[in-house]
Amino acid sequence: MEPVFTARDYVGADDTEVFINVYLSEDVGDDRLYCSLQRPKPEMDEPDELYFEVNDQEFSCVDGLTGVELHRDRLTAHLSLRGQRESRLSETIAVSLALPAADLAALRRDLLKVLTGLCPFTDHTIQ
Repeated sequence: MEPVFTARDYVGADDTEVFINVYLSEDVGDDRLYCSLQRPKPEMDEPDELYFEVNDQEFSCVDGLTGVELHRDRLTAHLSLRGQRESRLSETIAVSLALPAADLAALRRDLLKVLTGLCPFTDHTIQ
């Protein structure tokens, strides 16, 4: 499994919006190579579903992940058959991580916010 890209920038969950977003990109301000996960904030009147996107809305799915794993050097998303069909992505998507320790800690915290109750999350960074 080849990584889609190496993330050097992490934009933390934005609590001012309707959605809680996790957004990784190759470089600061680069919107060509990215990976995004989002769910509605609990207080919003929106269906509680997980949205996943890689590099373009064309490669996205709703509730199509069967699991997400966080390692110090990569984030791996596992797609269901439905997720693969909707997104036209492969069964497993990996993003290499080259993030400072503070960003990795924020990513871990925010993934828990986005994934809890919607998708299994395995954190391999605290072992």
